[in-house]
Amino acid sequence: MKREDIYEKLNGETKFQLKPQFQCKMGKKDLSCVKTVISGGNISEPDESTFSKTGHIFQGWYTIDDELINSDDIYTASSKNTLYAKWNINTYKVTYKIDGNVYTTKEVAYNNKAEKPVPTKTGYKFLGWADANDATVAKYTLEDPQYKDANKIPTDATVYAVWELETYEIEYNLDGGSLAEGVTNPEEYTILTDTFTLGNPTKTGYKFAGWTGTGLPSATEEVSVAKGSTGDRSYKATWEANQYEVAFHANGGSGTQMANESFKYDETEA
Repeated sequence: MKREDIYEKLNGETKFQLKPQFQCKMGKKDLSCVKTVISGGNISEPDESTFSKTGHIFQGWYTIDDELINSDDIYTASSKNTLYAKWNINTYKVTYKIDGNVYTTKEVAYNNKAEKPVPTKTGYKFLGWADANDATVAKYTLEDPQYKDANKIPTDATVYAVWELETYEIEYNLDGGSLAEGVTNPEEYTILTDTFTLGNPTKTGYKFAGWTGTGLPSATEEVSVAKGSTGDRSYKATWEANQYEVAFHANGGSGTQMANESFKYDETEA
């Protein structure tokens, strides 16, 4: 049914509907607002307090030609009269906070969906947003397929970032060496872990020459991981074979004296 066709004549009267798309509360049933007058008569606009549209602001009554009716709230009816309420949609502000500070804000129209930003924080994994500053579980999460279009905004809102402390792994290759009894090196750490220094391994017949690996330009004997560091790490022990000198003694014998010779540990003589 076309909007201009929503009327009927009864005994010379013109019955017209002021707004077929909104509803007024009339008793226990929702009905369209309808006023009946003699053709050519006057009618007052309905009291704004008797109707509303969630998430919208009433702007006034308009004809089908989009003409605002505003003549001391009096309108003269003719043979075909349907007036339409015009509404402006409400816009709400969503404030996104990280650690109590405003990260960003977004304007969201009523019944539209808030696209939530994905922030970063060194040493932490972002889980999503929550309605409480001290929340440990995100209400709007990245795993939710509707995350970017999460909740419809009914009013101004503030949401808070929820974080999970990242844990980083450390791998070691001792290359045949071992740590002394009672000495251990951490296999994981976080950005909040206090500064620690790696315990150096030992290896029979070899001298420890240092660690190579994450952040080390060359073999380094003393390696520390400072508090505030991030990222997975790996370290490899390097070794230098011990060198031994062998002296030959005739022990009372005679003949040509053999010269001393040098050998490296575990090295096969050519």
